[in-house]
Amino acid sequence: MKIIKWTAAVLGGLFFVLLLIGTLAGTPDDDAGAAVPGGTPDDDAGAAGGTPETQWRNTVFTDAFGEDTGDVGAYSPRVYPVPRLAWPYADRQASLFVNCDRAWVRFTDTMNLVGTDFTATGDPSYRIRVRVDSTDYDVIGVNRLTSPRDLNLLSPDAVIAALADGESVSVLVPQHEDGLVRFTWDLRGSAAVIADSCD
Repeated sequence: MKIIKWTAAVLGGLFFVLLLIGTLAGTPDDDAGAAVPGGTPDDDAGAAGGTPETQWRNTVFTDAFGEDTGDVGAYSPRVYPVPRLAWPYADRQASLFVNCDRAWVRFTDTMNLVGTDFTATGDPSYRIRVRVDSTDYDVIGVNRLTSPRDLNLLSPDAVIAALADGESVSVLVPQHEDGLVRFTWDLRGSAAVIADSCD
């Protein structure tokens, strides 16, 4: 009887250890590189196994049905905000997407932004400050035009033009209970990638 109890305890412990190892190892992002409704790629498109990227890349956009739209855009690596967000948003990161006439922030999941106004079409909008190097731009960010995870910058022409010569770009967003949080992206290598998206 003692042998049966001892065997059961050992097998139970072994099962627990294997379960713990499997949980810690994790799995690649299921939707890495997948298109999402609204015609833009996922924030981690092209990253092998969900590994964060280290450089700007180009992507071809798809529509809500996964069909190629022919539009090309550039996107940055994902970054965490400063300061890091409080629970339950602590895992949120963001990428910056740019093409010739559009710029938007794609969060890894929906945010809880505050200070909401509404556009004529009923989309939530926010006053957003963008800084390219030491120059600030006040823009309106509209949520849900393409995806609930996107914050589209309206009239971004001046910002897009500044990116070509910039070294870094930061976007301040008003997150509930965290106040203004800053996402900052390194612009090294972005100019050529953004220019390619305009050809």
